[in-house]
Amino acid sequence: MHLDIPHPLANLSVAEAKAIQTNLADRVSLEDDPRLGDIRLVAGIDNAYLKTAAHTTSFAAVVVLSWPELDEVEVATASGEVAFPYVPGLLSFRELPVVVAALQRLKRTPDLIFCDGHGLAHPRRFGLACHVGLLAGVPTIGCAKRPLFATYDDPDRELGARTLMTMNGEPVGVALRTSTRRKLPLFVSPGDRVSIDTAADLVLAATRGNYLPVPQQRAHDTVTRLRAALRNTVDL
Repeated sequence: MHLDIPHPLANLSVAEAKAIQTNLADRVSLEDDPRLGDIRLVAGIDNAYLKTAAHTTSFAAVVVLSWPELDEVEVATASGEVAFPYVPGLLSFRELPVVVAALQRLKRTPDLIFCDGHGLAHPRRFGLACHVGLLAGVPTIGCAKRPLFATYDDPDRELGARTLMTMNGEPVGVALRTSTRRKLPLFVSPGDRVSIDTAADLVLAATRGNYLPVPQQRAHDTVTRLRAALRNTVDL
């Protein structure tokens, strides 16, 4: 899969990373891409970390499934040493190197990507899902388990219930009830080439009764296995 990468992925300062987010945020589109009307392949992306005495390793998995069947089509993974520090709002710069590596290993290009992280619901309106979508040129949706800075009212305990997430009065996503068994809703925000309402509708269609969209859950399961395999071979 080809990606357009307009900036370095390594050796960045915090100030440089923030500037990249600010500059690229203007390129994010909240208009529904025509591909969303004829989806054939969907992908989920997730990351995991393993900290050892020597360093922290990041794992990324991209799982591509058919739509609407959700049968597995392709899986790509990557891992590498984390070089960027943990800074709230700059998560994408810790995860992008291995996410990009995994995406570049795909033989097929999905029509839609679900990311474990925020998109528009970000202080500079450029979370991980926006970053991935812009680099991949693919409609992308952020699905996070916790809110970052946005405010919201708790949606009703009814499947599909949703409330608007806002930042400084600006709509940035929805708190979506994808499971009635969980206390917290799923926090959904557009990444790129998708509107807020369409993002919520697609996430709900992809959860199939689960908390996370199925492609994202499959990616989570994959990186969890990768981390466990490494954990069994190293001295923590």
